Amino acid sequence: MANQKTKKAKISPVRKAPSAPKRQQKPTGYNDDILLSLKGVKKRYGNKYGVNDVTFDIEPGRIVAILGPDGSGKSSVARMICGLTTVSKGEIKVCGLKPSRKTKDLISFLPEIPFVNDYTKVSTVLRKYKAFYKDFDAEKAEKLIKYAGIKLSDVFGRMSSTAMQKAQAIFVMCRKTKLYILDEPMTHIEPKARDFIAKLILSNMQDDSSVLIFSRIPNELEKIIDDVMFIHRGQIKLAGTVDEVRAEYGKEVSSLYREVYKC
Repeated sequence: MANQKTKKAKISPVRKAPSAPKRQQKPTGYNDDILLSLKGVKKRYGNKYGVNDVTFDIEPGRIVAILGPDGSGKSSVARMICGLTTVSKGEIKVCGLKPSRKTKDLISFLPEIPFVNDYTKVSTVLRKYKAFYKDFDAEKAEKLIKYAGIKLSDVFGRMSSTAMQKAQAIFVMCRKTKLYILDEPMTHIEPKARDFIAKLILSNMQDDSSVLIFSRIPNELEKIIDDVMFIHRGQIKLAGTVDEVRAEYGKEVSSLYREVYKC
């Protein structure tokens, strides 16, 4: 135990978690044994790589956090998975399919930048989600909106950043889909609201789905995540289950994060 307490924290090579037992063969082109797979993914901006050789797999039933400060490549990875920007090199597959119109139906995405118009009412977004997404549970969303202290008549441009983030997270998590991608869901909101979003994630993900969270705020996430990765200058430098990381470094993920990134 003494060695663990005095061990200097450092970013270590990626370690692959044990693979789950193989299941029955799935139809060609579709795979729900591995919900998300990235192999050697790179994203080039000019003469530099913002994302450089990122490789990992996510299986069903996992809540995974990719942690890192601003500029580490988190949003670039999220946007490539969602098909919002192209991959420069490497391969991304969602349920065995490359990012396309088909995979957009398999992903529910919460971007870091609010996706709702300033003059849009909450009721309008609720109606649009119900019309656009067949997998959207409008009844559950309406109940959660009221529970969060938000009115259907509220206008997004007049809401606090905390209320806006809670409302958007509710819409995203009330879809019944395979993969939930949340980019900075805990940023710019009050600590109490972070707890609300953490509970929202836990209570609304499906048994055969997974949640991938990109964040620079690890504290509340550590309570709910199964796996964690640290990203640094576009590369995954540490990866494992939360229990593995705690055992190897003798400290909580949030403490290790602050030590590694000097924050």
